[in-house]
Amino acid sequence: MAAVSRRSLVLAAAGAVLAPVRAAGVETEASVATAVAPIGALAVARLGAQQEALLSGRVFVVATGKTDAQPSGQDVVRFTGGLISTDLCDRFGFRPAPYHLRAEAGALHVMAALASDAQGELRFSGRIFGDRLVAQADWRRQRWYGDVHLRIWFDGALADPAGDHPAWLE
Repeated sequence: MAAVSRRSLVLAAAGAVLAPVRAAGVETEASVATAVAPIGALAVARLGAQQEALLSGRVFVVATGKTDAQPSGQDVVRFTGGLISTDLCDRFGFRPAPYHLRAEAGALHVMAALASDAQGELRFSGRIFGDRLVAQADWRRQRWYGDVHLRIWFDGALADPAGDHPAWLE
């Protein structure tokens, strides 16, 4: 049997199921991501090339609102194929964007910049610890009659990616 590798520990802590696979007579590891496993502290050791595997397929249902205000809606944050998107951002023309991860103090820090031709840029940054996402976004849109600069917060939990999670605004 193959020895447990650092990759195995990272993927297992991220909620991946590891199973031995025999290819050409050599036993190796294959990972099959589980849908709703929290991200463990071991997963945030050193990310390297494994960063996409840590969040791929994960969905967070979050309350959202303007900074220093009560929630004004619900959004769904999705990590798919190395890209981050939210249902509300999709609705307003923001394209999914690559995200960057950094591990620190038992949490994953995620950053991305989502762009829209009509709506400007949304700079997203947040922390994922366990099954919780806490984030903020800085939305900037330049207009000839006055720029938009709005800060938005997100706070929510990991959800079943196959579930129906409606995004809405009041």
